[in-house]
Amino acid sequence: GLMLGPMLASAALELSGLINGAAPMFILIPANVVLGIMIAARFTGFTFGEFLMALKDGFSGFLIALAIAMAGAGIASAVAGLPFALTLLAFSPGGLDAMTIMAFALNLDPAYVGAHQMARYLLLALLMPAVTAFVLGRMGAVSRGHANVTSDVKPSKLDDR
Repeated sequence: GLMLGPMLASAALELSGLINGAAPMFILIPANVVLGIMIAARFTGFTFGEFLMALKDGFSGFLIALAIAMAGAGIASAVAGLPFALTLLAFSPGGLDAMTIMAFALNLDPAYVGAHQMARYLLLALLMPAVTAFVLGRMGAVSRGHANVTSDVKPSKLDDR
C-alpha cells in the first residue's frame, strides 16, 4: 500500500546510485522529537493498570515472535549449513537497519540479513491486506452468527483518538 511504493522507489534510486545517504541530522533530530511528542500525546489518561496489561501483551508477542524466529532460523541453519546467528538475524522481526547493523557488528553477512528482511517487508506489505480482510470477514461472520465474539471486548482508550 502506502509504504510499499516509496520503499521500492527509494531502494531503486539508492541501488542505481542516483541518491546516496540519509537526511541530515538537523532534520532527523527535530523530526524524531516531534514524532515522539505525537506518540506520547496519545497516551494521556493511560492508567498504570493499562500499562501493565500492554506490557504483558507486548512481552507475550515478543516471546511468540522469538520462538517463531528461532524455529525458522534453526531449520534454515540446519538445512543450508549457515550459522544460527546469521539465520536468526535474518528471520527476526525488527528493523532492516538494526538487523543489518547487528550483522556487521557480529561479523556476519549483512547482505543475507538485509535480503531476508526486505523479503519479509515485501511479503507483509503484499499479504497483510488479504489476511486482514479474511480475518475481519471471519470475525464479522461469527458476530452475525451464533456467537458475538466482540461482546466482552472493552474498547481501548486509544480507539477514539
